[in-house]
Amino acid sequence: MSDRGLTEGSGADDEVVGALRAAFRAPAGEAYWAALHERIVAHVGGGESWYAPFGRWVGIGLAAAAVAMTVAGVALERVRDREGAAAYQAVIGQPHALAARMVSERSVGERRDATLRFVIEP
Repeated sequence: MSDRGLTEGSGADDEVVGALRAAFRAPAGEAYWAALHERIVAHVGGGESWYAPFGRWVGIGLAAAAVAMTVAGVALERVRDREGAAAYQAVIGQPHALAARMVSERSVGERRDATLRFVIEP
């Protein structure tokens, strides 16, 4: 530990320095260090493995996965419905140009021309 700035006679309060050193001094007896060593070894050596806490979270994880799958399924179904509606509108929503032209045309020659235009048009 560094004593930088807290040396006796350096202008710092000598009583405070002495009290702090006494409070933070390491224990002198060997019994303290032996007991500390036993507590550390008991904590590290015994008990559960590192992955044991994850076992308690399995139920919550499965519930979260079920919710996520449900949300994804609902979103996928909505996208499919929108795509289906767009495809339906593309096919059914547009009036048939050939039928509209054939009704408006009067002669047979004009009908053939309307049919040819319908086939040729993109």
